Parts: sequence; C-alpha cells; structure tokens
Amino acid sequence: MRIFKTATDRLVRYFEKSRDAWKARALQKQQQVRALEIKVRDLSVSRDNWKKKAKEAEKSQRETSKKIFLLEQLSQTRQVKITQILLKRALI
Repeated sequence: MRIFKTATDRLVRYFEKSRDAWKARALQKQQQVRALEIKVRDLSVSRDNWKKKAKEAEKSQRETSKKIFLLEQLSQTRQVKITQILLKRALI
C-alpha cells in the first residue's frame, strides 16, 4: 500500500528539507514581526513625547500671549496717566 513511487530515503530527505525551509521562513517572519513590534513601540513613545512637548509649548505660548496683553494694557494705562499729569502741569 505505497502512496509514493519514490524511494523512502529520498522522500525522507525531501520532507526534511521542506520542513527545514518552512521552519526557517517561520523563524524569519517571527523575527520580522518582533522587529516591527519594537519599532511601533518606539514610535509610540516618540509620538507621545512630541505630543507632550507640543502641549507644553502651546501652554507656554498662551501664557506669554496673556502676559503681553496685560503688559500692553498696563502700558496704555500708564500712558494715559502720564498724559493726564502733563495736561495738569500745563494747565497750572
């Protein structure tokens, strides 16, 4: 009840070679998957760091804009007071 006509020892070598090639391909794919998982992890960490830096920069920019606005208002108020004092002196 033979299925194959080829000699058994030849079939054994052929199937071993086929199995070894399959294992090598599977190992290579596992290594590639692992490398990609590491890359994704690293990129996620990098993206999170950049996102944090961007939010900090936006916060700093808002605070700076607020300070500039307050300083401009203070400057205008002082300019008005200086003008009033100069007008009073001119009238006296």
